[in-house]
Amino acid sequence: MKKITILLSLLVFVSAYSQTELLKSKGVEVTYQLIKEKETRNKNKFIMMVSVVNTSNEDYYYTVSSNANTRILQGDGFVKVKVRNSSGWLGDGKAITGEPTEYVTVDNDYLYVIKAGEMYNSETTFRIKKNREPLITGNFTKTLKTLEEFDLKVDATMINGDWISSCGNIRITLSHFAANEKRREYILQTVNGKQFTWIRNSENSYVREDNTGYSLTFNKDAQTFTYSSEDGISCEWKK
Repeated sequence: MKKITILLSLLVFVSAYSQTELLKSKGVEVTYQLIKEKETRNKNKFIMMVSVVNTSNEDYYYTVSSNANTRILQGDGFVKVKVRNSSGWLGDGKAITGEPTEYVTVDNDYLYVIKAGEMYNSETTFRIKKNREPLITGNFTKTLKTLEEFDLKVDATMINGDWISSCGNIRITLSHFAANEKRREYILQTVNGKQFTWIRNSENSYVREDNTGYSLTFNKDAQTFTYSSEDGISCEWKK
């Protein structure tokens, strides 16, 4: 009987609030739910559960800056939720973060993704003065875009793997290598047991190391290469 009485007391003591919609943009919805966990003479303690769900059919991305020449990221959240009358650090806000990707923009910003249909949750506690209701606000701190809206840097994520040439349906394997102190950025092509090295000579184009009459031009939007030879042959490579 004593155990039952204690359990009933705890159930009465913890009171839950309904799920509340806070923000919405491009089908990305931010909601929160509060649970009053504890009451004291001067303050009430709450649990806040924040959920972000992408209800659209599109993956959305946002940029995260990094320090020059490093991958130390600065502010990787895309939503900030604040309890404005909190007596603790939550008055400054809590950031919600998407998933990191391997995509990098030409400005050396890294992309994070909020995947279609995925939910991202966060839970924290805070205290406010007794007899006051929590004042919850939020905002999107990043602009959400589709992947096509970013000017991406050509890197291993895009290049590495098998490609099929429109000329003869030939399978080609490409491997991307970043620039280092000894040489410029290049692509290693393997086809029919032979290897060729393509040196980057502009943002989206490469020339063959042993013969600059051969070139590759990368179309970032279509994710294809155009191969051109000095004798006028032109082929399209697709993954």
